[in-house]
Amino acid sequence: MIANFFGKSKPINIIAVISIFLFYYLFFVFTDRIVFEPLGILNIFIILGITNIITIKYSLTHYNSYAFLIFVLLMGVFPETFSLTSTLYTNLILLFVLRRSFSLKLKKNLFKKVFDSGILIGVSFIIEPLSIFFIIISLTAIYLHQQLTLRLLLISIVGFLIPLFLCFTYYFWFDKINDFYQLIWRDNIGLDFVFPQENKIFILLIVVFVLTSILIKTSKVISINDSFRNNWLLLILNFVISFSIILLTENKNGSELFYIIFPSAIIIANGIELCSKKWISNTIILFFFMLPIVANFL
Repeated sequence: MIANFFGKSKPINIIAVISIFLFYYLFFVFTDRIVFEPLGILNIFIILGITNIITIKYSLTHYNSYAFLIFVLLMGVFPETFSLTSTLYTNLILLFVLRRSFSLKLKKNLFKKVFDSGILIGVSFIIEPLSIFFIIISLTAIYLHQQLTLRLLLISIVGFLIPLFLCFTYYFWFDKINDFYQLIWRDNIGLDFVFPQENKIFILLIVVFVLTSILIKTSKVISINDSFRNNWLLLILNFVISFSIILLTENKNGSELFYIIFPSAIIIANGIELCSKKWISNTIILFFFMLPIVANFL
């Protein structure tokens, strides 16, 4: 029954998912897990909107609401992802990078798309230096959808350098060059790979579901030469890079887990779609409904 309801992508499904999101948000605010911040909830709503648009426009799933639902449920597992942090801004920017990357299947405005992606990654790098790894996704998208030429590579690099140049100019003008160097080269990389104890089991479960979905889905799409195969490979790369950033983040407080929510939601949704028996789909979705309850009430 649950799979049937969310197996469609209609306004009522979107309203239901947003209602679930608002319930989690208000619950975390009233229980003092997070602080109410209008700018924070505005950013999250924009992220939710972009997520839904990307999923539908580039056919990352079939005509259903599974990905949107899993996205919100995973946020419910990790309350820290609701907080207004630099990670939230970075993920908002990187969603636009992904949107540009998926749109490269069309040659229209190709140089502009590559240039825009470079600029966006440059901005995200200033906010969170580890996000520089997302340039790998941008370059891989060019390679998969078009052809990675020297010209496109230079356009991407120039786009990336422009925000850094403008940032340097600002600090130079106000005679704060040392602050600029500290901003760019700040030491925020940790190699201990230690997660907060309460998040370990949930991270492990997500990884298991993602890897299972990848193994099942990849065997069906790898031999098909179409845009979805390329986008599927980009989603897998997105998950790998996002998880690597989480591992390398020095001060792990839970907010960094936002990086894996988008690729995990899309990949797991594709896995649910492959379930031929409805009871399996219902069980998986019910399991993800239970995760926030277990994480916050037990």
